[in-house]
Formats: sequence, C-alpha cells, structure tokens
Amino acid sequence: MNSMLVRKPSFSLVELVIVVVIIGIIAAIAVPRIGRGAAGATDATSERQGHLSAGYRPRQS
Repeated sequence: MNSMLVRKPSFSLVELVIVVVIIGIIAAIAVPRIGRGAAGATDATSERQGHLSAGYRPRQS
C-alpha cells in the first residue's frame, strides 16, 4: 500500500517551459549564423570553380 503513495520525481511544467525557451533562444541565435556560413561556403565554391574553368590548375605534387 505504501508503494502506491510514493511519488516519482518528475519535471514540473515550469521547468519544461524554461528549457523550451532556452532552446528557442539558442536556435534563434544559431540559425542566422549557420545561414551566413553556408552562404560563405557557396561563395568560396563558386570562386574556386571559376578559377578552374578559367584554366587554373593546382600544382601537382
């Protein structure tokens, strides 16, 4: 009978909401940075392909 009265520890609704808000803030900061990084990588790839199409070939070792 005593085992029925014992409550298992769990997270409260307030704690879960706080975690969701923190994850949202981190995502709001990270997404624009990832987008800028992807744009920079695309620019660098385009630049590299432009050199190759213009006859530039890297030196062979």
